[in-house]
Amino acid sequence: GSYLIVGCDNGSIYYIDMEKFPVRMKDNDLLITQMFEDPFKEAITSLSIFMPPNCYAGQTWMEVAYGTRGGGVRVIVRHPENIGHAPQLFQSYNVHANAVSKVVLGEKHLVSVCAENHVRTWTITRFRGRISTQPGSSPIASFKILSLEGAHSLFYPVNSIGPFGEGDDEQVFIQRVIPD
Repeated sequence: GSYLIVGCDNGSIYYIDMEKFPVRMKDNDLLITQMFEDPFKEAITSLSIFMPPNCYAGQTWMEVAYGTRGGGVRVIVRHPENIGHAPQLFQSYNVHANAVSKVVLGEKHLVSVCAENHVRTWTITRFRGRISTQPGSSPIASFKILSLEGAHSLFYPVNSIGPFGEGDDEQVFIQRVIPD
């Protein structure tokens, strides 16, 4: 099925089954289900969902990376053997001093960007297609993209620096050069 997954200020991640969406609107009752609650109840500011390439429609295997207002990056997982259970917190990184504005989880990498354009990247270790803690994720890079254009909104910034790219393709960051 098709699902819409949203992160909220209360630290919860909810999903809406889009196939049931039109049916439920007839009685003005929107079917929203809580999928996960952040252990620290921090506001969710960004989401990235990774579904393995061999995953088929209707399978409940998913890995979700999310960023928080406090600068945390967390990864939660739900694998087929956990059907009927909420996703579990898998890894947590407290690496940013500001709210995380963008996060990208792919097969091989995790990338996060905070509101101050500080970028952190990690390699992701997998075993038989599943994210693994052995030997664990390794930091690749930590850098800042200069922004010469003053403050911008945390949500949908007008001049987003990125990352731009699909999944595990090369991720590109853009720095706008302003002439004198």
